[in-house]
Amino acid sequence: MGATVISMKDVTRVYKMGDTEEHALRGISFNITQGEFVAIMGPSGSGKSTCMNMIGCLDRPTSGIVEIDGRPTEKMSEKELAVLRNKTVGFVFQQYHLIPSLTIVENVMLPLRYQKIEKSERLPLAEAALEKVALVGKMNFRPHELSGGQKQRVAIARALVTRPKIILADEPTGALDSETGKQIMALFNEINADGTTIVIVTHDPRIGAAIRRCIHIFDGKIKADVTQTPVPFTGDSPDSAEKPRILAQPQRAQAVQAQPRRAPGQPQRQPAQPRPPVVQVRPPVAPAQSSAQAVQPQQQVVQQRAQKQMPDLATLPPAARNAYINGTIK
Repeated sequence: MGATVISMKDVTRVYKMGDTEEHALRGISFNITQGEFVAIMGPSGSGKSTCMNMIGCLDRPTSGIVEIDGRPTEKMSEKELAVLRNKTVGFVFQQYHLIPSLTIVENVMLPLRYQKIEKSERLPLAEAALEKVALVGKMNFRPHELSGGQKQRVAIARALVTRPKIILADEPTGALDSETGKQIMALFNEINADGTTIVIVTHDPRIGAAIRRCIHIFDGKIKADVTQTPVPFTGDSPDSAEKPRILAQPQRAQAVQAQPRRAPGQPQRQPAQPRPPVVQVRPPVAPAQSSAQAVQPQQQVVQQRAQKQMPDLATLPPAARNAYINGTIK
């Protein structure tokens, strides 16, 4: 771990729609240091997409301070933001946003063109990035010739080619099957092991559980910021996936310590055993029930979660919304 590369201090974001105001962020604060792997998790409308736009220099706060790589962004010009975004942050989107008319290697070289890297230098850099994602043999293919997992690897190579300090991934496994999603998560872990800071924005609890630090956002506020034992991402459904063990959550730890060890007046028969330092958060064992009774609640949960998969772009200003949808870097 190194210096702080992402810092948000009392950040608010208010969108005005006629006479009404939409509070997307309500004073959130957190720091992320170089080399961390962090998930920002929350349902649609929670504020996680707005938080992502702040980190990616696609939007500005209404109040508060956002610093990326030690530089405050709220007073930067659009040109300065574009330079910081292009050199410091690599983007990976759920729908890949590859240009159909370009070959794979040309798609990966595109950010280098915006950095005004000489044409003779772009190809070796793009080849090196594609080698990291095991796609050197597909360099001259076009996007329609690749599978979904291969397209996402190209998107990751495109994010890596500029050697950014931060990779910002928005629902990177959302359009993939479980096995391919597992491979993509393994690839992110490899990239993070090389020292790159990775922030994944997701609504999927399996992704949140697979990452050591998870920031939960709800109604524009940070509901929890926990350090946990990661649970490897698998093809299990969200309901059956194993829950992580919480290793650090100060407010929860204080609440546990404040609980009495025995009822008042109860005779002490033996010395009280110390509580374990690790707080495990696991679902209670439900009583046995018939298969018909068990299936119905699970279907309701799946339907409710399906309604939250699509990000709410209506709250974004036009420039941020277009950049988010088109994946353009200007």
